[in-house]
Amino acid sequence: WDGAVGNAFLGGFYNVAPWPVGNKKLAAKYLGEGAAIAPTRRNLYYVGINAYQTGDFKKAVDFFGRATKAACGSITEEDFGAFLLQESKKGLKLAQAALTAEQAAQ
Repeated sequence: WDGAVGNAFLGGFYNVAPWPVGNKKLAAKYLGEGAAIAPTRRNLYYVGINAYQTGDFKKAVDFFGRATKAACGSITEEDFGAFLLQESKKGLKLAQAALTAEQAAQ
């Protein structure tokens, strides 16, 4: 329902909650499930955020890039769709730079 919004909320909660509740791996699970169920701009962006925060820059580049091309999945998502697009583009640039730096350091 509503583009797997339950996964977005639960994954988002685990992604930002403080210790001992916060859990980036559990967040990745829920956010990834949401993006698989409904690959909307919101869901793809959230996977990109989690991937970037956990240092998986290759995955972040992939999901931010996909988010820039994805449509919003619902009327409620359209309410902040422009923001998601703007932030996905920013995230993509940051993740690309981090991936390039990581590869140069190897």
